[in-house]
Parts: sequence; structure tokens; C-alpha cells
Amino acid sequence: MRISSLFIFLIACLGTAPCLAQAVPPVVSIENDALRRYLDDSSYNPDDYSYTNMSRYCSGHFGKNDKPAPVTFQWEAVPSRTSVSLEIYEGGRDNGPLVRYRMEGDPGRFQVYNLTPGVTYRYLLIGTDGNRPGVFDSGFFYVDGRRRMIRAGTITNIRDFGGMTTTDGKRLVYGRLFRGAAMDNGRMGRRNYKLAPDGDAVLRDFLHIGADVDLRNDRELLLQDGRADNNMDNSPLGPSVEYHHCSIPDFGCITSPNKYGPAITVVVSSLEKGLNVYVHCAA
Repeated sequence: MRISSLFIFLIACLGTAPCLAQAVPPVVSIENDALRRYLDDSSYNPDDYSYTNMSRYCSGHFGKNDKPAPVTFQWEAVPSRTSVSLEIYEGGRDNGPLVRYRMEGDPGRFQVYNLTPGVTYRYLLIGTDGNRPGVFDSGFFYVDGRRRMIRAGTITNIRDFGGMTTTDGKRLVYGRLFRGAAMDNGRMGRRNYKLAPDGDAVLRDFLHIGADVDLRNDRELLLQDGRADNNMDNSPLGPSVEYHHCSIPDFGCITSPNKYGPAITVVVSSLEKGLNVYVHCAA
């Protein structure tokens, strides 16, 4: 257990409630098994981009290992409660919850995704009606993990670049730059704008994506039947999100400035403007 995790664990134990009585453990890891094995056992030569170790850790089932482990809340359900709300606050802040979930009935168990590693959260479990209204459990928990994987409906393979170490020894912050798969179906020359509501809510309302950097090639972007209104010239997240098409070749070398330079320039300029960025190709 890391020192920071142990510190948070001790704080949780010193609270008014017994240490193990709260609905969520004091320290929760969001690394799934495949990610943990990869980070523990895989290493690279930073000057050689010609190989990958991913095949040693992937099962071959597309999408199976790209979901984070959840933060699971579990409590004693009371049949008389007709609804329960879970509120999660970042640190000790009291300026409104980071997220709020309302459950019809009292399930006694609920899973939360997309929280940030290295952050201590406060939670409240609230019976909103029935015979026992009001807060019936509260406490703090610390999220541990070396990478932040994102769950956003049917959109796959999303990662937060935060937590990665740069060549000068600094660490990228969480919540600014994300990579993942396409938010829509651009294959076979036809675009499907129907972004699932849960994925839309995560990317636009929770991650606050402000720039969509699309790396797909022209064949994936343009309609084969010639309908100009279906050309991919805007983001599925809506007109408020900047859309940038920076086509790059598959399996290329990122040190080729003529191919990758424009995409990197757009990413950096968008971040400098204060926009959170989502970079994606098709898969």
C-alpha cells in the first residue's frame, strides 16, 4: 500500500464510524486485472517505437479489457425506502456534489465509474423518502490506480492521459486529454450521429470535452453516396465542441512530423485555450 493510501486509510479509521462499517472501503483501486499486469510487467525502450507488448496482455476479445474496475458501494438495504441517492464530493469541498445518482428502491449496492486516481472523495447515502429518510451513511474513500480508464456507454477504449510521466520527470494532470474510439459509426461511408445518451453525458457533461480531434482517414469520413449533409465536419457531441479532422495513417511512426505534426499542434493549441480534448480514430 502506498504511503498516501495508508494516510487516507488511517484518516478514515479515525472517523466517527467504525473503520470497516462504511459502504465503501477506505482505499479502492480502479485498475482492472489486464491493466495491472501490463503496467507491472511491461517495459519499453523509449527510443524504439517499432514494437508493442500489448499482445501479451490482451485476451483477443475486443473491448473486454478496456473498462475500469468500479468503485462499489454496498450497504444494508431497508425495504421501506422507496428511493436512495448517492452523492459524491471531491475532497472536503461542500460546493455541491461532483456526481449524484438516484436509485428507485433500496438496492443495497451500486457501482460508480470514472473517478480520478489520487483523489480523496466524500460520499453521502441518503434515503429520500419512505420510513427512514435522510443521510444513513457517509464517509471518505481514496481512489488508487496508475491509469484512469473511462466508461462511457457504448464508446470503447477510452483513457485519460493523466498520470503518465513526461521525459522531464513531471506528471500529466488528469481530466484534460483523453484518447479513445470513435463516438459514431463512420464506416462504410455512412455516418450515424446517434451518440448514446449515457456516452454523451459522460463525455460532454462529466469530462467536459471541448475539442474533438478526429484521426480517421477520408474513406472513413466521407459518404460514398455523395450526400454532402452527411460529411463528417462536426462533432457528435454538438456544435459547442470544436471539431478538427487530422487524418493520419494506420501503424505509422509518431516521429514523422509531416504526418503527425498537425494533429499534435491541434491538441496542444486546444489545451492552451483551456479546452479538454478527446483524440480518436475508429477503434
